[in-house]
Amino acid sequence: MPAPNSPATIKDAKDIAGVYHSLDGGKIEFAANGDALFLVHDGKRIPVEIAGGEYYANHPDFELFPFYFERAKEVPRPLSVGHGARWWIADHYEGPRQFEVPHEWLAFEGHYRNEDPWMGSGRVVLRQGKLWVGGTASLRQVDANTFRFAEPEHNPEWVQFLDVVNGKARRVKFSGYDLWRVDVR
Repeated sequence: MPAPNSPATIKDAKDIAGVYHSLDGGKIEFAANGDALFLVHDGKRIPVEIAGGEYYANHPDFELFPFYFERAKEVPRPLSVGHGARWWIADHYEGPRQFEVPHEWLAFEGHYRNEDPWMGSGRVVLRQGKLWVGGTASLRQVDANTFRFAEPEHNPEWVQFLDVVNGKARRVKFSGYDLWRVDVR
């Protein structure tokens, strides 16, 4: 049996490396050393690992979400980096920078949990004018409170936000499973 791929081997590390800027003046930096990628944070180089196609850095400031690198087919370097609700853009990014969000969507952001070990929990955030599950899967609206995953287009899974009380959805139904809001972090 062949040896498994190392999670520290990131073949496109040199394409990802660079400084990305947020609209509020912040920045995030990634550095490459061969097939290794590092998050440069507070003067330290934190190794980035890949698992299931998602990029992770083992640091408390980045523990809740993987990094999501937005790419265009014609540009090998990422256009932007998402992490939860945070977003940084590359110098060559030419897309929109301001996004309209329906006020009702503010009720949907949050952490939802189900005690079923096959379901677990998930976080929903707003970034770039879209709702994202786990920070890496964007949703497209079907009706007022029902969404489908944007990619792939034919994905049959759906998400429905229910029981909005005091401006927060208390429950989300994910393809038939109920998850309840957790009011922490």
